[in-house]
Amino acid sequence: METANATIDPVVLDAARTQANQSLAELSRQQPQLVVFLRHAGCTFCRQALDDISKHRQAITAGGTGIVLVHMEPDAVAAELFARYGLADVPRISDPERRLYQAVGLERG
Repeated sequence: METANATIDPVVLDAARTQANQSLAELSRQQPQLVVFLRHAGCTFCRQALDDISKHRQAITAGGTGIVLVHMEPDAVAAELFARYGLADVPRISDPERRLYQAVGLERG
């Protein structure tokens, strides 16, 4: 997987696992992925992003793009939050250690 400026370490992509135990590497080989990095469950901007994704989900996926939500919460907390936006079935990666965030160059806000 490549970002605008660099290639991400494949080990990190293999270690990043969804709630269904799929790696981000596997998902990206299946089809292009819109990978959304969220801050925390109480973040107003993150909730707005989830609302926008929910509203535009059909258009995103109709074009052959998958959606992956990356978050720092325990998965049970995230599952409840995403369910509120109709996104419970979207692949999600719990990354409380922020390994994936760091691999793509995202720093703490």
